[in-house]
Amino acid sequence: MGSLGFVMAVTLIIWVGIFVYLYTIDRSLRRLEREEEEKEEL
Repeated sequence: MGSLGFVMAVTLIIWVGIFVYLYTIDRSLRRLEREEEEKEEL
C-alpha cells in the first residue's frame, strides 16, 4: 500500500497544481477583459 499511496499522492498534487494554474489564468484573463471593456467605454 505504500507505493500505491505515494503514486496517488503525487497524482493528487499534480491535479491540484493544474487546477490552481488554470484558476490563476482565468482570473488574469477576466481582469484583462474588464480593463479592455473599460477602455472601450471611454
